[in-house]
Amino acid sequence: MRIGRNLTKDLQIDSKQHELLGFDMGEGVDRRTLVLGVIFAFAWVSLLLLVFGPPMPQTFIVYFMPPILLTVFGVQASTRQPRRRNLTQWILKLRQVTVAHRPIIRTGRRKATRQDHVPLGERFSWETVQEVIAPGTSQPRWLKEESSFDYQGRPVGPAIELHRRPARLIGQDHADKLAAKYAPKKKGS
Repeated sequence: MRIGRNLTKDLQIDSKQHELLGFDMGEGVDRRTLVLGVIFAFAWVSLLLLVFGPPMPQTFIVYFMPPILLTVFGVQASTRQPRRRNLTQWILKLRQVTVAHRPIIRTGRRKATRQDHVPLGERFSWETVQEVIAPGTSQPRWLKEESSFDYQGRPVGPAIELHRRPARLIGQDHADKLAAKYAPKKKGS
């Protein structure tokens, strides 16, 4: 078995912000982290200001802790997909649970009906939530017991008839004989 190495992670260069508004930031903060943190903080604080008003000493942590936690854990590299950030994985999983995908029926000739979509119960389970929070800790559902995915009651199309002879699978020795048999004859021999 061959094992390859991914060298692109070693070549990743993060741009850092060493100074902000005249303040020295030391070794610097990753710019992606800084931008996401500012966006999260602005959105969260503005929402809470509209709903509850200005922060008081008792509610100060509610105003600033969620954006900080979301930024710190969201910009870390995902353990499942090292080229993606956790925030991207969370958004993709949320989209998969809420929207899923549009099934392609008969290579797009027929629009998918409601029965063709994967039900919400199959797209969302507590195992997937556990897998998002702590990757690698939950056991896949198909390993635990037989799948709960039920095909009963789903629409089924008519049988497909093929008007073609089946292809033959032959070994290399037989293929060599056929190639020699049908090879063009050399003149002069």
